[in-house]
Amino acid sequence: MMSADKKYVIKTISSEEVGLMHELLKAYHKYVVEIHGETLLPQYLGMYRLTVDGNETYMIIMRGVFSSTLAIHRKYDLKGSTVDRQASDKEKAKDFPTFKDQDFLKENNKIYVGAEAKQKLLTTLEHDVEVNIAHDLPTKYLPIELKMNASLLLYDSLQIPST
Repeated sequence: MMSADKKYVIKTISSEEVGLMHELLKAYHKYVVEIHGETLLPQYLGMYRLTVDGNETYMIIMRGVFSSTLAIHRKYDLKGSTVDRQASDKEKAKDFPTFKDQDFLKENNKIYVGAEAKQKLLTTLEHDVEVNIAHDLPTKYLPIELKMNASLLLYDSLQIPST
């Protein structure tokens, strides 16, 4: 779920994931501060427990990474695999469906990234991976977003030149 202004992502998590988050937060915070937030890792802002009629729900709040000023006309959840990676008919019937890898390929889509942006992206990704491996932290920094659900979320924004 995303906040109305698209600045925040709200995700429910299990009680087991709460335990993992408690284990990682101190080291995670130190890492993010050291690199001045230049990371592709999720930026966690808070973790909450909501209890209603004795039922507990845990959630994390993360910084949204997409612009709130661009109109998004398609979104994709890309995992780099084509095995069972096509949006279901039920998903496609939604007002704003999330398409998957096979849908992206069938539409003959491509991602174009300039040389400078590509280099920055690769450098940041390599640094995140190197730091996690060097400190034996892949399961600590990445328990939820990447270990259990490694995805590239791609939002396609249709930009129409003004006349």
